[in-house]
Amino acid sequence: QGVQIGVDTYSTAYNQEFTLGTFGTSQAVMQAVDGIPYTGGGTHTGPAITAMPTQSFTAAAGHRPTVPKIAIVVTDGKSTTPV
Repeated sequence: QGVQIGVDTYSTAYNQEFTLGTFGTSQAVMQAVDGIPYTGGGTHTGPAITAMPTQSFTAAAGHRPTVPKIAIVVTDGKSTTPV
């Protein structure tokens, strides 16, 4: 099935922008990412990392059980919450 990409954003709140397998091409993923607005707020990295396994890496979100789970965290600064 190839590579699947999902995107979650976080600031003071965690938001699942789109789930794994939503888009079938890298071009579609890039367009979707370009359309994600910057929300501002705090840098609550800890709660976001905690939420990912239960929100993004699930069968309902498109995770395939035989495929490794890989998360890349991009932040705008030092976390304001414990990580």
